[in-house]
Amino acid sequence: MIFATTNAIQDILAEKKTQTRRLVKEGDIRMPIEGEKINCVGILNKNDPTKIILKWVVGKTYAVQSGRGKPCAWYCPKCKAIINKLPKEFKEFKNKDKALQCSFCCYHGIMKPLRIRITSIRKEKLKEISLLDAKAEGFKDIAEFISIFKKINPKSSVEDEVWAICFKVN
Repeated sequence: MIFATTNAIQDILAEKKTQTRRLVKEGDIRMPIEGEKINCVGILNKNDPTKIILKWVVGKTYAVQSGRGKPCAWYCPKCKAIINKLPKEFKEFKNKDKALQCSFCCYHGIMKPLRIRITSIRKEKLKEISLLDAKAEGFKDIAEFISIFKKINPKSSVEDEVWAICFKVN
């Protein structure tokens, strides 16, 4: 899942950011179709309209990335140091016996990929965000959240529907 700023990634690791909002796009499908609880969000497969491509699923984990196509962030659970780019020798991190030592801490920590687990998804209008939700997004208040959201999504309006995705560090 993409989080565009280093601050957002640091806030996720510090558990100051536990929610994210994404614009509802044309073709988004919530499942189950009926009922209050949303288990996942998907889109119809353009090549095979009988199939759905899942975007977000409650209970599933997602790598935290700083941008589309960028590698996932790595962190040290002991000192909370974050790196967004692996050293060359770890680009192909397939050898489970090989550990990436944290070079930032004195606790002899081992770096691991930063992943989040989605705990819930709900659909709401952007303007319905509460102060608690804005703080869970990592902002001091609703006005700051709306301002930054509109900078990231310049064509958005407070009337737009969004997916409010709650998560925790896995």
